[in-house]
Amino acid sequence: EPEPPATSGRRFGKKKVRTVGGNFVTQLKKLRTRIDSTSSHYIRCLKPNQHLGPNDFNPVIVSEQLRSLGVVEAIRLSRTGFPQRFEHGLFLNRYSIIVKEKMRAVSGDEATRCEALVGLAAKKIWLVAQGNDKQSLSEDEKLALAKDVVPKDAGLQMGKTKVFLQQDAFDSLEIFRIELMDELMVRVQNVARVFLAKMQLKRLRREEEERKRREEEERKRREEEERLRREAEERARREAEEKARKEAEEKARKEAEERAKREAKEKAEKEAAELAQKAAEEKAKLEAAARAKKEAEEKAKLEAAALAKKEAEEKAQREA
Repeated sequence: EPEPPATSGRRFGKKKVRTVGGNFVTQLKKLRTRIDSTSSHYIRCLKPNQHLGPNDFNPVIVSEQLRSLGVVEAIRLSRTGFPQRFEHGLFLNRYSIIVKEKMRAVSGDEATRCEALVGLAAKKIWLVAQGNDKQSLSEDEKLALAKDVVPKDAGLQMGKTKVFLQQDAFDSLEIFRIELMDELMVRVQNVARVFLAKMQLKRLRREEEERKRREEEERKRREEEERLRREAEERARREAEEKARKEAEEKARKEAEERAKREAKEKAEKEAAELAQKAAEEKAKLEAAARAKKEAEEKAKLEAAALAKKEAEEKAQREA
């Protein structure tokens, strides 16, 4: 630990005078605290050539520097482990396209889907390594061949938050993805070329239509004189036909109005008759109901009187 900053021999009360060394130590502590609070990234500089000239890259000199600094060995050691690491979401977004059809049937949370993707990717890598991916086998037969393959055998490892890949597995997945992306790009190019061809065809058709239109206009111009000569006769004929048509329409309209009036009148009379008939039927029903009610009341009264008379006679007999 650095020694506390020295103070001068002279004192003015309790105030301490800071020295140059003390200021340096304070600034160094602040710098160290700031560095510790950040995520530092260090850049290793390499000499591209011995004479330090621009646009002159000497691979031998650079490789010697990398080897002497231990970078090559560090990379080799990193490649023997799991140098490539992806979070679950990033791994799904990047490599689920490789087995898109199989992933559609997988449901669940992100970790479950990522674990399924790791298993399918491991089987695909194993099949390619065994030379069975290019054979004429169905998907079920390929999966049957790779049913005992575990992700670790293909260089993949599922973690709690990340997926770990060895370099060979990462390279294989990248090749699968690049090949698929190339195929998709070819499809996109096909669609674009079809679109451009259609646009060109439309342009040619428009040009053809424009040529035909100009020819038609020229033909019409040549026929203009003949048309003007027959125009007066045609106009007179059309006026006569128009007049006859209007008269016929007016006559038909009047007949239709008259027919509509008659139909409306007949309909109103029919509705009035139906209403009157319904009212008569309702009145008859009400009178029949009232008459039946009155007869029932009279019958009840007669039955009550007869019953009372019979009871009185029976009482008189018992008293006698």
